[in-house]
Amino acid sequence: MNYIDKETDAWPLTVEAIAQAHPEWANPWLLPRYASITEAQAPDYDRLTHKLVRKTVLDVMDGEHVWDWETVPLDAQELADVQAQEQARRQAQLETIRLARRVTKRQALLALWDLCGIKEADVLAVIAAEQDENARYRTQIDWQGAVYIEHDSPTMLQLAQALNITQRLGELFDYAATQ
Repeated sequence: MNYIDKETDAWPLTVEAIAQAHPEWANPWLLPRYASITEAQAPDYDRLTHKLVRKTVLDVMDGEHVWDWETVPLDAQELADVQAQEQARRQAQLETIRLARRVTKRQALLALWDLCGIKEADVLAVIAAEQDENARYRTQIDWQGAVYIEHDSPTMLQLAQALNITQRLGELFDYAATQ
């Protein structure tokens, strides 16, 4: 709790500071010259464009000293920092979502079989049918070397389209995650 010295208008004063100023008193903050300061609750505000700062002047409401907040627009550097933090937060959130939509290759193969009747041989046949040698080799390496299959990977999207399961990808990944 903070106090104001009504004789000097000094504030915010802590109990410890008042006790040091009046060592002869057991509870000097109870002297009539001191009044407690009620700290106002921080208001809601848009953290992307504003910040809260404590007012430098106490409000007096119904005889009580109230230390209130003020909503202040962020300056250019603060705006840039907040935007960078928000962008980093969004990227982390997207990465979390992306990783949540990732299953092992075993899970993916079980889901393909259980829900669509598609075997790994069918997937390999689609890869082998790719006309572009470079694309075929890259897809083959990506599929065969994968430990995890990601919902939105280019290889998965390409295979889903070729296997005519693009509309069911969400369902397949949800099911695969339970296997």
